[in-house]
Amino acid sequence: MRKPVPKETTAKEPLTLEQYSKEKQLPLDYLVKTWGLKTVLRDGVSCVEQPYTRMDATVCAPRYRYANAKQSPCNSGDRIILYGQKQLRSTNSGQCIFVEGESDTQTLHHAGYNVLGIPGTSMWDKCVANDLGILDFLVGKTVIVIQEPPSLAEKAKGLDSAAKMVVNIKASLPLSIVVVARLWEFAPRDSDGEPLYKDVSGLWTYHDGSQGFSRFMEALFIASRAAGKRGTDSRQIHSVLASDIEMELTEWLWKDHIPLKHMTVFAGMPQKGKSTAAIDVISRLTTGHNFPFMENTLDPCEVAILASEDNPATTTVPRLFAAKADMSKVHVVKGSVIGGEVQDVWGIDLERDQELLKTFLQEHPNIKLVVIDPVTSYIGNVDPNKPREVRPFLNKLVAFATEMNISLLLIMHLSKNPDVSALHRVGGAATWIEVPRSVWFFDVKKQEEEEDSDDVPVSYVMVNGKLNLVADDRKKSLEYKFAGVDVPIQGKLESIGTIRWGDESSVTLEQQYDKGRGKPGPKADRKDAAKKWLETYLADGPRASKETFTNAEADGHNEWTLRDAQKEMGIKHERKDGAVWWALPERNVLGEPH
Repeated sequence: MRKPVPKETTAKEPLTLEQYSKEKQLPLDYLVKTWGLKTVLRDGVSCVEQPYTRMDATVCAPRYRYANAKQSPCNSGDRIILYGQKQLRSTNSGQCIFVEGESDTQTLHHAGYNVLGIPGTSMWDKCVANDLGILDFLVGKTVIVIQEPPSLAEKAKGLDSAAKMVVNIKASLPLSIVVVARLWEFAPRDSDGEPLYKDVSGLWTYHDGSQGFSRFMEALFIASRAAGKRGTDSRQIHSVLASDIEMELTEWLWKDHIPLKHMTVFAGMPQKGKSTAAIDVISRLTTGHNFPFMENTLDPCEVAILASEDNPATTTVPRLFAAKADMSKVHVVKGSVIGGEVQDVWGIDLERDQELLKTFLQEHPNIKLVVIDPVTSYIGNVDPNKPREVRPFLNKLVAFATEMNISLLLIMHLSKNPDVSALHRVGGAATWIEVPRSVWFFDVKKQEEEEDSDDVPVSYVMVNGKLNLVADDRKKSLEYKFAGVDVPIQGKLESIGTIRWGDESSVTLEQQYDKGRGKPGPKADRKDAAKKWLETYLADGPRASKETFTNAEADGHNEWTLRDAQKEMGIKHERKDGAVWWALPERNVLGEPH
């Protein structure tokens, strides 16, 4: 009987760390400093050594990566553990992602996630047996397993080792929530219908590494969110008797204005003082100074600012200086850092990056207020006009504030439509003011706005729109003015605006905005002025509506007043050449436009 011909061992092909870095599109310096990777020679062939280290710094068996293979040292079975324990971003995080292999682990860590790597689909049980303490670490956590599809060889045999690994993980973690994300389900397809990427590294390189960072994060987020929806079958209703709940007093950063562990909104049109007022609040919190008509009983604390519309060097820091804030206690969040390199400035997404922010706040436990100015710059793919998307987003932020024992101060703009109630003029869905517990509006004092004067009004009012934590008699409005403070900047004195608080006021939001009294709409004199302007502007013939609104605003007539005037005058409007044209009633809209 002939002996079977032995299979020829495939020769290992050399690989250097520089080649590996280029292939995986990960910074070389990051791989060396964070992961301890290096190029070594084994049996005369260069390869990349990848150390494995427990959380307690115990060094275990490394693995060696060649261009065409991965290999562990001989007799290392009792020293194989999950990869990336030493590099975990936060051991207190409530979430951890599992991936297969070292490069996927490095990529997700580089992207800011809490992640552990499984050396191979058949290695989970061995890793756990060699390191039972990892199970204690994972108790109660949400574990997202990035599952890869079966290989063509496995498909041919009807096998799926990745799916089997997931079953083993769930069996080992009965006290954790385990959900499965399949990246390839959302990947573009080639001409044969095969996904263009199947794992994290493939997704990263498909989007050209850091050049496509936001797209990479978005795709990963979509897959993880879908996984969460698929994994909801393990949830149960939880309730507790009211008689078993101990009542608690509301804690305040600014009593009767900004509650702790909740969300507060400062809203107003541009140049009305909402951001400047936020700076004043920061000053009082960081220095311990009293609030207007209210004692500050808190010790000085730290504050974080996310301000996408202001340059820190020319606006934020000069304002803090002018307000006499303790700037050593103010953290200006400029974006995220990956592998030691700052990514896109203002690249924070409050939906996607809560774990990053949680880690940041854990590292700075004295931060009690996070100012987000404006909040709509940090909501990622959430549509601000859709309640179904805004409500869960805000509910997560409230839960986040409660867990981290902080206050969130959201700065928001108002819409230009005067024909809705003042409370609902906050831009976007009404949910923006339904979820927060405290909402304040900043505007010119109503009586001064109505005076017939060419002078710019100098008195303003901070009016309460919502504060359902206290009785009505405690909802006091505050008058204020702007005052310039000379700030030395590069050898010159620059006048920077600050808030100067005045008297308390009992004016309500309805009184300030004159809503609920008679038919809403602009005052007659403003409408009459808009009519006269339209008569003159359209006298020579039709004009495009877009151009009309622009010119009207430049002359002091807002869009809504102009539309009311247009309707009462019977001005014709008709579409032509891709634009809408306006004409006086006696003119032909479709005639030759002016």
